Amino acid sequence: MSFNLGSALKSLAPTLATMLGGPLAGGAVAAIEGALGLAPGAGVSGISQLLTTGALTPDMIEKLKECELTQATLMSQQKIDLVKLNLDHSAALAADDVADRTSARSMQIATKDWTPDVLAWLIILGAAGSAYFVLTGQVAAATKDPTTAALVGSVVGYLFSEAKAVTAFFFGSSVGSKDKDATLAEIAKS
Repeated sequence: MSFNLGSALKSLAPTLATMLGGPLAGGAVAAIEGALGLAPGAGVSGISQLLTTGALTPDMIEKLKECELTQATLMSQQKIDLVKLNLDHSAALAADDVADRTSARSMQIATKDWTPDVLAWLIILGAAGSAYFVLTGQVAAATKDPTTAALVGSVVGYLFSEAKAVTAFFFGSSVGSKDKDATLAEIAKS
């Protein structure tokens, strides 16, 4: 299970947590770094490490709450609806992704180039082959060394990630549907 910084901060600093989920994430991270006394550039990993190790002091919590109040006041003064801003940002990213895929498909139709088909088949066959070797235990002997196991895991993960992209290119994806469901759920909460 991965650590979600936004969820961890939701009760302590809801405005900052909401900012982390959209285009203002960089500003939120910088503000949190400053409030917690972290070096600029510590980033999400530095903040997450501080929170997960339990090193947050009462003074840090107080400064974080002050920072939260400052950001909430600023958002209110500028009439920024963070939830709407984040949803619009997500929708724009999804639209860019769809436009990119549409452009690639249009290019493929216009040029009738065989390269994408060959690469797609290589990726699908590579993913299927790696799944076969892992599931039949043929990789087990080679993965006794932790470094080799990590490398094999990375390669298999990469192949399956790329296989997902290949199927999304040729058959479409459910990203739009998932985003629509999330948007409807958010609207229902309002």
